[in-house]
Amino acid sequence: MNYASLGKRLGAKVIDTLIIGIIAFTILFFYYAKFSLGLELMLVFGALFVTYNVIFVYFKGATPGKFAMKIIVVNTDSSKISLKNAIYREIIMAFYLICNAFGNLLVLGTLLIWNLFLGFMLLFGVAEKFKFFFDARKKTLHDYLADTVVVNYE
Repeated sequence: MNYASLGKRLGAKVIDTLIIGIIAFTILFFYYAKFSLGLELMLVFGALFVTYNVIFVYFKGATPGKFAMKIIVVNTDSSKISLKNAIYREIIMAFYLICNAFGNLLVLGTLLIWNLFLGFMLLFGVAEKFKFFFDARKKTLHDYLADTVVVNYE
């Protein structure tokens, strides 16, 4: 198999994030009749992120961003990803994003327990992507746990 590079995966993520962001902003704009950047946006974005990725990856093998970068998600045996694996993969990815969001707030924590919690969140967020550099199949932690790989297609 020809495994997808980090550059292609990041490019796909940027495209998908822009698409999901536009949808989230639009929903909140019409729902609240104002532009919101608070918790509402984060919740809508998170729900859209998981739903968008599960639907596209399960039914098409890739999101629009992945299609643009010519990469798809498959099981490690090259078979079509199952609905269970698609859901599992995206929930792990959503947890990673939450970890990064909270980990980035580490400098704002003042209590020792809060700092330890945020430190764990930051560590998990870094570990999620760190595995990519040491895996011959270029799998991140969420790929490993969901038994999937991201490969190039022509």
